[in-house]
Formats: sequence, C-alpha cells, structure tokens
Amino acid sequence: MTSSTTSRHRQCTTASFLSVPDSVLEHDMLSFLSPADSSRAARAHRDCAAPARGRLARSEIRVPEDCSSLNAALAEVSFLICQASPYAIPAIIVGPGKHILKGGLMTICDSGVIIRGAGGAGCVPASASSQIVGRIRVEGGAKDVSLEALSVSNPFGAGVWVTGKDTCVELKHCKVSGCRGDGIYARQGSHCKLVSCDVEKNQSSGIAAWDAETAFNIFDTTVAKNQGDGVKVFPGALVDVTSSRVRRNSGHGLVTSDECSSINIFSSSVVDNARGQMQGQVTVRRERSATA
Repeated sequence: MTSSTTSRHRQCTTASFLSVPDSVLEHDMLSFLSPADSSRAARAHRDCAAPARGRLARSEIRVPEDCSSLNAALAEVSFLICQASPYAIPAIIVGPGKHILKGGLMTICDSGVIIRGAGGAGCVPASASSQIVGRIRVEGGAKDVSLEALSVSNPFGAGVWVTGKDTCVELKHCKVSGCRGDGIYARQGSHCKLVSCDVEKNQSSGIAAWDAETAFNIFDTTVAKNQGDGVKVFPGALVDVTSSRVRRNSGHGLVTSDECSSINIFSSSVVDNARGQMQGQVTVRRERSATA
C-alpha cells in the first residue's frame, strides 16, 4: 500500500468514526457502559455528549431491555443518587416473567428508589406478572423506597426485609408468597406501609415486626394461609391494620409478644386462624387509622 493510499485510508477511517450517529452511540455503544463510563465518554468526546446525557437523564430504566438484571439496574440508580445527578432519579420498571436476584439478594440503601412491575399502578396483586425470586432488603435509613406491582418469593428466607432506624418502604399492589421465612420482616425502628397487597402461603409468619419504634401500617391487605401467625409483633413494635383481611393462618391471626408491643385494628376481619384470632395487646378500634 502506497503512502498516499495509507493516508486516504486513515482519513476515511477517522471520518467514519466521527460521523457515527448519536442513535448508534446511544443504543449500540453507550448501552454497554456503566453510568460512570458514560459520564467519562461524554467528557472525553463531543460526539458522546448528547447520547450520554440522554442515558443519564432517563426517567425509567427497564429490565431487561435497558439492564439485563434487577441488580444491575439498582446499581445504576445508586450511582446516579450517589453522584447527585441533576436529573430526576429514574424508576426501575421490571418486565414480566421471572427475575432471579444475584446471590439471592438485592440490597436497597439509598432513598428515593422506585421499583415497579410491568402491571404498574392499580395492578391486582394476584396478577402481578413481574416475579422477583430472592430477598429484597431495605436498610440504612433509606426513605421513600417504593415497591409496586411485584410478586416476591424467596425459597431461602424472608421475602422483604426492612431494617434500620428511620428506614421507610411502601409496598403497593404487591404479592409476597412462597417464602421459606416470614413474608415481610421489619426491625430496628424501621417503618413499613402495605397498601392493597397479598401476603400469603409463607412458611413462617406473614408479617413480623420487632424492636422499639418499628411500625407497620397495613391497609386493604390480605394476610392468609401462612404457616405461622398472620401478623406477629415483638417487644416495642406497633402495627395498625386497616380495612384488611387476616385469615386461615396456621398460627394466630394477630399476636403480640408482650405488653410493650401492640396491634390496633380498624374495620378489618380476622377469621378462621388455627390457633385463634387474636392474642396479646390487640385493640379493636372504631375510628379510622390516622396513618391509613
């Protein structure tokens, strides 16, 4: 190859690279990079700036279309939160089908994380098509964490574990079933709200609360057919049950461990539980729960 031919070849190669459309960079190149690498690419080359900015400014991250796994999608959201992204934090949208968590666990320790199943708002829990297999753990004081329209099961332990002072999570239109331990377990001063959920057929209690200042607010939720108690409350914890149904559990429907723990019931039914409907500090109230 002559020197002139080589020179023309280099020019063509350079021109070809510089003329790559933004859409190709975004979908065929930047999609393989982590958020950190996308940011570096944007700073390193002007042709990467627009597609990189588009990726970082997404309002949603879809699994598996945008990220191959739920764990990877959460890592991307955590990066944006830790880097104080100037854009709104994207919601993670989980597609239909079975999603097995890496190592059987997904840990959420950042505030503002939203994970929503394919059914979206108003999905009936029993029909939730986005199935999460493994434990979802929310900890470290994370606030405003939202899980919506998901089906959660864990063959090795509790389905949803909430721990740490001031950690706050809301489950809406979720189904938690088939867990080897408790369906939903909260401790160490964390707060958990359930709205229109099904917690059923778990191998221990459906819902368990432990430690002082730990609180559950359960609204329009069915807790049924669990092999332990329906709702079990340990020393210092407080649970409100409003417009809900606790039935056909193998233990008690509602039970507290001592006088330091309590359950308040508002307009709810507790029936057909094998060891009895209520035991301990359980109070039936006429007024509606202020936190429902």
